[in-house]
Order: sequence, then structure tokens, then C-alpha cells
Amino acid sequence: MSSSLQEMQFLLRLEYVDEVRMVGICGMGGIGKTTLAKAIYERISGQFEACAFLENAGDDLKRLGVHGLKEKLLSQLLKDRNLELEVLSSIKARLYFKKVLIVIDDVNSHEKFEELVGKHDWFGQGSRIIVTSRDKHFLDLHGLDEVYEVKKLNYSNALELLSHYAFKQVQPPEEYMELALSVIFYAQGLPLAVKVLGSLLYNKDKPKWESELAKLKRIPNMEIQSVLQVSFDGLDEMQKNIFLDIACFFEGEDKDYVMKILDSCGFFPNIEISVLIDKSLVTILDNKLMMHNLLQEMGREIVRRESPKEPGKRSRLWFQGDVYHVLAKKTGTEVVEAMFLDLSYQEEILFTTEAFARMNRLRLLKVYESQDPRDETCSSPKEMCKVQFSRDFKFHCNDLRYLYWIGYPFKSLSSDFNPKGLVDLGMPYSHIKQLWKGVKVLDNLTFMDLSHSKQLIETPDFSKIVNLERLVFEDCTRLRKIHPSLGRLSKLIFLSLRNCISLRHFPSSGELESLQILILSGCSKLEEFPEIRGYMEHLSELYLDGTAIKELPSSIGCASGLVILDIKNCKMLRGFPTSILNLRSLQTLKLSGGLESENVIIRGMPSPISLFRNLGVLSFARSSLPSKSSHSIDFLLLSGLCSLQHLDLSHCNIPEGADIIKLGSLSSLKSLNLSGNNFISLPPNMLSRLSQLTRLDLHDCRSLKALLELPPSLISIDAHNCTSLGIIPDQSIYKCLYNASFINCFKLMKYQSSLETLFLTMAMDVTKTRFHLSQPRPVEFSTILPGSVIPDWIRYTSTTEEVNIELSQNWFNSNFLGFAFSVVIDFSDMTHVSPEKMSFSIFPLLVTNSGQTITYCDSNYRHTPGHALIEPVNMWLAYAPVFGPIKWHEVNHIKVTFLKLTRMPLKINRYGVGLMYSREDAK
Repeated sequence: MSSSLQEMQFLLRLEYVDEVRMVGICGMGGIGKTTLAKAIYERISGQFEACAFLENAGDDLKRLGVHGLKEKLLSQLLKDRNLELEVLSSIKARLYFKKVLIVIDDVNSHEKFEELVGKHDWFGQGSRIIVTSRDKHFLDLHGLDEVYEVKKLNYSNALELLSHYAFKQVQPPEEYMELALSVIFYAQGLPLAVKVLGSLLYNKDKPKWESELAKLKRIPNMEIQSVLQVSFDGLDEMQKNIFLDIACFFEGEDKDYVMKILDSCGFFPNIEISVLIDKSLVTILDNKLMMHNLLQEMGREIVRRESPKEPGKRSRLWFQGDVYHVLAKKTGTEVVEAMFLDLSYQEEILFTTEAFARMNRLRLLKVYESQDPRDETCSSPKEMCKVQFSRDFKFHCNDLRYLYWIGYPFKSLSSDFNPKGLVDLGMPYSHIKQLWKGVKVLDNLTFMDLSHSKQLIETPDFSKIVNLERLVFEDCTRLRKIHPSLGRLSKLIFLSLRNCISLRHFPSSGELESLQILILSGCSKLEEFPEIRGYMEHLSELYLDGTAIKELPSSIGCASGLVILDIKNCKMLRGFPTSILNLRSLQTLKLSGGLESENVIIRGMPSPISLFRNLGVLSFARSSLPSKSSHSIDFLLLSGLCSLQHLDLSHCNIPEGADIIKLGSLSSLKSLNLSGNNFISLPPNMLSRLSQLTRLDLHDCRSLKALLELPPSLISIDAHNCTSLGIIPDQSIYKCLYNASFINCFKLMKYQSSLETLFLTMAMDVTKTRFHLSQPRPVEFSTILPGSVIPDWIRYTSTTEEVNIELSQNWFNSNFLGFAFSVVIDFSDMTHVSPEKMSFSIFPLLVTNSGQTITYCDSNYRHTPGHALIEPVNMWLAYAPVFGPIKWHEVNHIKVTFLKLTRMPLKINRYGVGLMYSREDAK
């Protein structure tokens, strides 16, 4: 509350005594608008000649009317309970010379508000008007000076508020902490929910807490719901439909995509979603439609109440038990507009013609698996789909706007399938061989996804589906024929044929004028990319990696807007046409070669490559660059790439003596990958000239013996499996680094004795320069070195993942810097782990005796075993500074639990926590 009060006081600008200011407070129901308004009123009311607080003004307006509310306002301001209505016409005259504070709580009518407080010039200098509303548009419409949007409670404040109502103390008892956290998670920062649930659970034992929480999963708390539903009740029918669709089905989905679906339903989402946002019912985050979970719960409860006992009479079905009931009992009616069925955890279910027959107004149908079908624990999607069909099954839902059916079991759609309003057709992992025969007229169809349909042989005729924007046939491994009409889809924006390994021919792209992204990655039999006819100025990303193309067409230069060109692993590629130099917008060029044992020489590399002035990403991974001679790789080819930020030269057979010092001229470089090469050392002054470099990757450089310098800008270095590395720079390198991996660099064991001094120096420096307020908080520095024991200076250790620390009375003082965390990791049992799983990160979770929790997180470390490990046991060491708002001087016990995030069988032998204090002699 204190931070919100401070922000409100700042917006009110009380020091500006010569002006009148009007400030709004907005937010969803129950977020604390009235509470904040009362708090600011009590704090500042003494600075005004007259004050009035009209709580629940919206309700009073309905009950008393505008004149009655005016009378109530003036009565409070003028301290006259017997005010006559005749004098109301002189409100402006009566208040013009008075410095007043007026709070009008919960209003939504612009016209009535105008009559109530008018404009700034109604009031005397220094007056302040505060208005609370759920509707931001209303506040904007009135022309207020500022609008403050109330934020959700953070974790600490929510826990303190819950504890106040449930336990009448600052923090919950330790034995209730887990249950209290469940309540906090459910409330999602909504003060109303925290207060209501805290009061409900006051003086209850643990079984009753557990029972109430279990009940909330099925039946929302009505006291909370009634407050939230006020906003819903103020919507018109179209707005209600949009809100319920989002609450039941589309929360978290892309806004633009959902708007196309809703628009096809006749709901005008361009206008109405803005209304929902203004009323704090919906928010947009990263262009996704988001909704507080209690608002979502409220919307779903509204649908449930349409027919409490018979789901088949509800407009929307999403709960799997209800869907199963409707299909099994055949109770669906024309009321049902949308149905989503999750097959992942469902028993066998029978689809019959009768079950769908009466649901003839179905707009949205999704048959899906929330468990990823690619999960390696499942042998095939067909086995996961427990759907049986009656012999005469027919599906007639021609009002459909959205159809998603994973694992569709039939070879094609029925001939009478003709939903003319269909916008999205998704049938991944289907058994379709041919989607339909002949031509379908589907003018509204915008999205089509048949990915992973292994039986699909050919695409449909697209000639009457002219509005397609997104088309996905990924991993259709038998797809051989693409209908020529695809090349005439003038509105197509995205096309993916990734891993269509049987595809040999791609049709002419003559009319794909809107195409922005074309993915042909992994089409291993595709030998020719067609000439680009016309001017494909919108094509920005072209992925040809893993194809068998022998050359790029000379017309590639017509794709003048191309930003990404990926031709890695194109082993048959003979060279480049000169027209490639016309791609002046190119920012990412990937020319990487084949497998580790099949390094591919890039012939005819575009020269001078420096003409790509905008190139920011360049990859030659697993390729051999052209040489001036048989012994010297020509790094001058890269000169002049003034915008280059990311360069990958991994596994390029760069030997000792190669002229890589020329890389020092790449002044914009931020990341450099030299891993898997054969040099013994890096040239002096090469890295130090790269003043922008933040990431250096040297892993598997097994001949590298010494790192003599590192740039001061460096944040991360990965040198794991550099088995010859014996020399690294002194402690000064740690002042800027965030993490450093020296896994299996067993020759660095000699640094163990000086590690405490090096680590302490780094800790004292980063404490002065860096500080994070996010949660979870990143550790300030971490490293991994060979070592089988926790260092002696880390005092508290355990063989289990939980370390308990009993603290002395004066442990916290001005010299305390933070915590050192350490674990000993055994990598010896990694023989059968696939490379993509060889990564891990550590999360120390710290809990104080008062119940306050801090989670520290570390970045992801990679581990590539390669050859047999020389030193399989390594030590992870991290530093995390102390921070507020915890009252550390009151803490006498800390429990640290080490969590690990990984898919590899990571074995940790020992855990440790140390307290770090500054020392003058560490400098």
C-alpha cells in the first residue's frame, strides 16, 4: 500500500497549489481502488478547506439520481444536512473559491459525472478531485490529468495480508506455510480474494484449510464472484459473448488470431475487446489475451449456471467430465456453441452421429491433447487418442468457425463437409491421405495446419481458398505433390513444409506477393528452389537448411527485403549467384556445414561478403572456410562487417597459427563461438579489442592451453571440456562475469586454493555495481570447476538438498555481502543421455524463520560429454547478494533448498551454503 500511496501523492502534485487536478484510479473489481482512495483521503484531507468522500457513488446514483447525489456531495462539503435543492444551481459559485478534496468512488457514467463535478474551473485553486472506476475509457473520456492503475499485490504483501486476516499476525505459522502459499497462488494478487479467504479460514485447522482449497477448485467463492460480476453485468450481449469465449477457451492466445475467429462469429472484436480492456476484464501481454484467473473462473461459473444439472444445455463446454457426459449420453442441444475435448487423460469415448446431431449451432470445436503428442513416453498419437466412432458416423457442423482435431482418424473429410464460415482448420497428426477431392469454396479459411500427418500424399486444390494466410504441412513425410494453385495464394504470409522428406518439387511462387516466411528446412530430396517471379519484397525469412538444392536461383536478388537466409547443411550447394549481393537488408546468414565428421567447404562464398552492411548474425558452424592457401583460412573475408553482432565459427577446423587476430576488427561483436577448434592459444590483443563482446564460447577446444586475456565487457564464458586449459586470467576477470563454465578443465584444479580470495573480491565488486529486484533473483556470478569437495570456507554443508543454518545473534552486520552456494556434481553417468537434454540450472530456495522466501536462479549450463570424461566430478559455485525488504537482523534461522531444472540424470553428491563478509585484505 505504501508504494501505491506514494505514487498517488506524486500524481496529485499537492505542491502545485495554484492548480486544480483531477486524478483517476482504475482497475478490476476487488483490486483495491476504494481502499487506496480511502487511504490517500485520510492522509491528505487535513490540507483542504472542505472534503467529501462519496463511496459507492454508482449505487447511490441509481438510488438517489443525479440531484440526490449532488445534494449528498454538497452536504458533506458544506457541512449542511438540510441543504435545499434550490441552491444546487449555484454549486460552481459556492465552490469556486474553496480548496476542496472530493473522492467519487465507483462511477461509470460520463454524463452523470459531468453533472456532478463538471470541469476544473468549478473549484478553487489547489483543489483535488479523485475518481475511482473499473472503466479506464470512462476516465480517459473525462479528460483527467492522470490515471493510476492499481497493481496486484506482490507475493510478500499478499502473504502478509492473508496472515493478518487468517492468523492475526505478520506471517503464517510454519506448519501452515504451504497451505498459505496455495491461497496466495489462487488469489493471484487480488486483495479482495486474499481478505475474503483469509477471513473464511480464520481459526480453522489444517484439514479445513485443505477442504476449502479443494472446494475452490470446483466451486468459486460467491462473495468474491459477486464483486467481480458487477463488471460483467455492465456489458452488452456481444461483449459478454466475447468475454465468455476468452474465459472458457482463448485466455493466453494471440490477440490477432483470436480476433479473426471472433470476427467470423459476428462479434466485432476490434471494438469490443477494447471495451473489455478498458473495464479491466482483459489485459494484453506480449499480444496475448490475458485474464485474471478469478475473472476466468467467474466467466466459467456464469456458463455453468446456464444449466447447473445438464451440461448439454450450456453454451460452452470445456470441462472434460461435462464433455464426456454430453457425448456419451447424447444430451447435446442447439444451445451448445463451443466444445473443447482434451483426450490426454480421457477414457475411451464413442463419437456418434446422434451425439452431434442436435448441436447444430456449434461454432468452435477442438479435440486435442494437452500432453504433447511428441512426448517420448508415447509411442504414437494414435495410441493416445481413445476415440471410437460409430460405423455410420457423420459430422455435420456447417456453422463451424474453428475446427481443431488432433489425430483425425479418417482418410479424408466427408464430401458434404462445407462450413463456409470456417476460419481455422487444424488437423495435426491426422490419418488423412487427401484432405478432400476436387475444389472446396471456403472463402473465410485463413489458417490450415496438417502438420505430422504421415499419410498425406498431396495437398488440396487451393484455387477457391483465396484468403489463406498461414499454411503448415510440417513433418508430412509422404507428401510428394503440392497443388500448383498454392503459388497463386496472394494473401499467404506463412508457409512451412519443414521435414517433408518426400517432396521433390516446389511450385512456382509467382503470386505469393504477401509471403513473409517460407520454411523448407529438412526437405532432403528438394534439389531445386524455383525462380522468384515478380517482386517478393515482403519475404523476410527463407529457410532452406538441410535441402538438396545445388544452387540458388539468380532471381534470389528480387527478394530485396530478405532478413534471414538459412542454408546450413546444404551439402550439394555449389555456390552463390552474384545477385545475392542485392540482399542489402540481410541480417542473418547461416552457412553451417554437415555433421562433425563431414565438415563442408563453403565454395563460392559471396565476395566481398562485407557488402552485407546490415548483417548481424553469421554462422559457419561445422564448415571449412575458403583458404588463401592450404594452410591459412582467410579471415579477411569477414572484414568490413561493421554491424556483425553474433559470429559462429564452431568446429571449423581452425588450427594453431590461423590469422584469427583479424576478428579483433569486428567492433560490434557481442557473441563469438570458437568451440570445437584446434588452436592452442588465442592471439594477443584479439579479444581485448572486442569491446562489446559479452559471450565467448570455447567449449571442446581440447588443445587450448591458456587464456591470457578477456575483454572487460564479457558476461559469460563457456570453456567446458577444454581439457588442456591450465591458465586463466587473474581475479580481475570475475568483476564483470555473470557465469563461467570450466567443466572438465581438470588442469585448473590448482586454482582451488585461491578461490576464496578470488570469489570474495568479485563479490565485493558486484555488490557495488549490480542489483536485481526481480523474483526469482539471478545469482550475481556462478562458475563450474573440477572439484570433488565443497571448499572449506563454505561452512554449512549437507548430503541432502536441504541445508539448515542456525545463525548467531550478531551474524548480520554492515560487512555482510551475501550468500555463497555450492554443489558437487557427478557427470559420470551420462552415457545414454541425448545431447539436447545435456543442460541444467540450479535454483537455491531460501526460507527464513519468519516464512519469507527468496528464490535465486542461475543461467543454464550446457554439458557435452564427447569423449570419455577425465574429471567427471565438478563443483558449482555461485554468489548471491543480500537485499531487502527482509529484516535480516531479525533472522536467526535459514533453510536453503537446492532445486535443479534439468532433463538429465544429474547426480549431486553434496550441497553447501556460506556467508560472505567483506574484508579489506581481499582487495
